[in-house]
Amino acid sequence: MAGADAGKIMATLQSSSHLFGAVLKHRDLQDLANFVSYGQIDPKVISDILAHMQTLQERL
Repeated sequence: MAGADAGKIMATLQSSSHLFGAVLKHRDLQDLANFVSYGQIDPKVISDILAHMQTLQERL
């Protein structure tokens, strides 16, 4: 759900299929929804950065 509307994610988290609304406060649900939408990083990007760093280190 990365990039999805945080409001829709929040509604999903509160739905009967997830029930996070029963255990998380409103602000915590907002934070979680924002992380799911905006806070995730593509692991391929990290892998590419680490590979590039390794290449640079080998050249030293």
